[in-house]
Amino acid sequence: MKRAIWAVVIVVIAVFLFLRLTKKTEFAEATADPVVTVEKPHMGDVRLSTQLIGTIEPADVVYIFPKVGGDITAVNIKAGDTVTAGQVLVEIDTKQVDAVRTSMEAAKVSAESAQNVLNRMTPLYQAGYISAQDYDATRPRRTQPDFSMKRRRSITTISWNSATLPAP
Repeated sequence: MKRAIWAVVIVVIAVFLFLRLTKKTEFAEATADPVVTVEKPHMGDVRLSTQLIGTIEPADVVYIFPKVGGDITAVNIKAGDTVTAGQVLVEIDTKQVDAVRTSMEAAKVSAESAQNVLNRMTPLYQAGYISAQDYDATRPRRTQPDFSMKRRRSITTISWNSATLPAP
């Protein structure tokens, strides 16, 4: 049995050697040398571009609101413009501001009139020519126009500053 195994091993080695020695060798084919051209170097820009599909969203969104209402008379920007802080974006009609100013002037006249009445009534009250009730009736009229005038003055200040809407 040992002889049979040795015989098989010798036959396998013989077949392997026969195939190895009788194999045709293939040689690589010769290729032509590559053609190279030489260019004179020059300065230029290298441009790369990529086409993408998507949605562009801004990094920051700022919502602005005017301090007073009114009609917009001018829009100084377009969609997509880059704005700087303080740049006037929108101009608002100041007709409402003029109405408030007129109202403020009327309140001022009313306050001065009430002060004049109070100045006339004070000596009359002190001399006893008018009652305390009549004198007290003139005092609230003096404080009411003063409050109204202060309120209108603050509205006018806000309105004048808000005739334009600047970028934050």
